[in-house]
Amino acid sequence: MGFWNWLKHAIVSPSADDKASVFATKDAPAPDPAAMSRDALHEARFAAVARGIKEGKYKNIVVLTGAGVSTAAGIPDFRSRAGMYELSKVFPRLTHSMAVFDAHYFREDPVPFYYIVNKIMKKRPDANDSKANDNTAAAGSPLASYDPTWTHSFLRLLEQRGVLLRVYTQNVDCMELAAGLDPSRLVQFHGTMADAKCNKCGKRAPLQEVKEALLTPSKDPVTSTPLDFTVPRCRRCTNPGATVKPNIVLFNEGIPFGALAQAAADFPRADLLLCIGSTFQVFPFAGLAAKVDDCVPRVLLNLEKVASGNSASNDAFGTSQKLFAFDDDDNVRDVFVGGPCDDTVKRLAAAVGWMDDLAAFHERGELLVTDVGSSGDAERRAVPAPRPRRPLNIDTLINFQSVIAGTSRL
Repeated sequence: MGFWNWLKHAIVSPSADDKASVFATKDAPAPDPAAMSRDALHEARFAAVARGIKEGKYKNIVVLTGAGVSTAAGIPDFRSRAGMYELSKVFPRLTHSMAVFDAHYFREDPVPFYYIVNKIMKKRPDANDSKANDNTAAAGSPLASYDPTWTHSFLRLLEQRGVLLRVYTQNVDCMELAAGLDPSRLVQFHGTMADAKCNKCGKRAPLQEVKEALLTPSKDPVTSTPLDFTVPRCRRCTNPGATVKPNIVLFNEGIPFGALAQAAADFPRADLLLCIGSTFQVFPFAGLAAKVDDCVPRVLLNLEKVASGNSASNDAFGTSQKLFAFDDDDNVRDVFVGGPCDDTVKRLAAAVGWMDDLAAFHERGELLVTDVGSSGDAERRAVPAPRPRRPLNIDTLINFQSVIAGTSRL
């Protein structure tokens, strides 16, 4: 049985009563759709989700994140005017903008890919100063000079509060780890920039070699145009065209088996799904949003509503399929909160009553803990947040027991 077929059969369909009580909490019934406008209903359901988090209703929160959670750090997304696809236009020889992240094209011509990586590395003027993060979990990544955003800190706060089951991310920047998230709580669905290997012999290459190459000028072998970087080559084999590639999943490459296996184990357990900063156009990641139980609330924190149209469509950047039912009359679980990721996450934290905790961690690297004093009164104090451990390879994070998984491709 294929991966998603197994997962579909593993989830028991909820009853009508279950669906009607999706947003009910201990202190309040679910908002009545017949008694309010659609916008008011979204606000009421958002408040109900926040109340549910505060009351401890949700103990297995799954989070899906995309490029939007890292744009506030200065890392470009893919589709905006300053995004990675726009950067790729400097190479007219690319047949289409997505070719720069295509595995077949990379094997033939890795220059455009490394042009973008190099641009991102050098975008921050303080990339090598003392302010750059030095967390051991992300220090190996060429993107380690970027600071985690409020959204990344919020993920760490969910973990600290004991309600986070897992974060699934499309991003390869390791910012979640830089924020202190335990590696066992993170599934990097599309791989990581903190690891690299030869595309011929498969041997791992130290990230320092990649960084050194990207600081060494060369010429484009196709046009002889001067470049301010060199494509990293494998120093461990003699295969022609042996190029070192970060351990990320390009188009036409398979998703790591460990990621699929973990999803099969996690999604039947999820009791709340937070979707943050993704267009949900790249599959199979986008399809994860549809794999929680029908009575599990799904909250999209994003600049705009996505994957909620009445019909599927295709464009140069991927496939848009209907995954959410924000504006449908029969919507019983989907909530949209519009705005930049950091702003919407702050709204959620404030609604839950965690804004002081989030600010303490994000701005000062402190966790607020509650002690009971000798008088019996609760007292709050700040303690330094523990430093993250070194990241683990994705396949070492997975518990494969009782898991059936197939294979999938971007």
